Amino acid sequence: MSSTQDPDTSMVESPRSTALDNEIANLQEQSKQTTLALSIHASIRPNCYVHEPTLTNSLPVSQLKSQRALATSTILSSRSTLSTLSSLRKAQDSLLIPQNSPSFSPATETSSLNPLFSTAKAQFSHNITNLYRALSSISTFHITDPDPNAVDEGHVLALRFDICVSNGKFQNAYHVMLNRPFKEEDGSEERRGLYRVHRHTLPACIPLTSISSRFLPNGKGILNNGSTGREGARQQDLKAFTRSIRRELVSYHKRLSSIKALRKEFNLSSSSSSLLSKGKSPENVIIDITPADPEAKQMRIEWVDGRIGRVAMDEKGKVVKCVVIGEEGRDRDVERRVMSSMGNGLGARIEDVGTRLREGIY
Repeated sequence: MSSTQDPDTSMVESPRSTALDNEIANLQEQSKQTTLALSIHASIRPNCYVHEPTLTNSLPVSQLKSQRALATSTILSSRSTLSTLSSLRKAQDSLLIPQNSPSFSPATETSSLNPLFSTAKAQFSHNITNLYRALSSISTFHITDPDPNAVDEGHVLALRFDICVSNGKFQNAYHVMLNRPFKEEDGSEERRGLYRVHRHTLPACIPLTSISSRFLPNGKGILNNGSTGREGARQQDLKAFTRSIRRELVSYHKRLSSIKALRKEFNLSSSSSSLLSKGKSPENVIIDITPADPEAKQMRIEWVDGRIGRVAMDEKGKVVKCVVIGEEGRDRDVERRVMSSMGNGLGARIEDVGTRLREGIY
């Protein structure tokens, strides 16, 4: 007599799944008991306010989930864990369904270990990406233009720029795509290898046109990168081109970070009431610090008494000009204070503006 129980179904059951079902049942029972206790408390004391769960209560849960995900990926990416998983995969072959069984399938052979290996592989790829970003902020790769009429059979050289800001985090990568649009009938053999900017994702404030015209000229008589020709002929310099773009990107983000640090120093990310509550005169409180141009080479400062200042800096963050104007004209005292150096012989820098401004406030 055959048994009514499905043999394949019985083999899927495991102590781990049973324990998980019991844990879910316990959590559901606790939730019911908490709801019942709140309802009883409200019926006994109807005038008492009962705190209901809000969205802010889910914040610790999300933080715990992030910490769990970080700990899981870190543990699974270690060499000892990968070695243990490999040993478990080999040992599991003898405990699962035999291969000669009709219910055997390769997809279910290591179903319990596949999520662990997937997480470990994703973390390993993430670690490799971080290493490339930290050790080499400029990387290259080849892509293919999907346009069927693309020049040079669609071959495109892509440059990737990874920029790290002051808080240790990386911004979204910037890309510059180069192609070789010149054919043999356009000029000499050397001109066929000349690069030209095809597409890019750089900010509008980066002077890409002037940089490319300086280091990647593509007119007649220009030699391609690395070629040898007549003496005195202009030549493309791809290395200098990438370095110049990276220098502009790093300077741009450093200026933005300096302005952001000044805003944080004066508590401008929140209400300005925190400064007014310190008992200081409202005429000396700064209420706004923002970039005044897309390149972030000029900074606008506003006081509550109506004074407005403009600080200009160069690409390296050195203050070159400061003007503060109020109802009574220019404030020369604040201008001299901002332009004065910190005694280090480097001149006035944007990082020192906060200290100089606080000398007049406190």
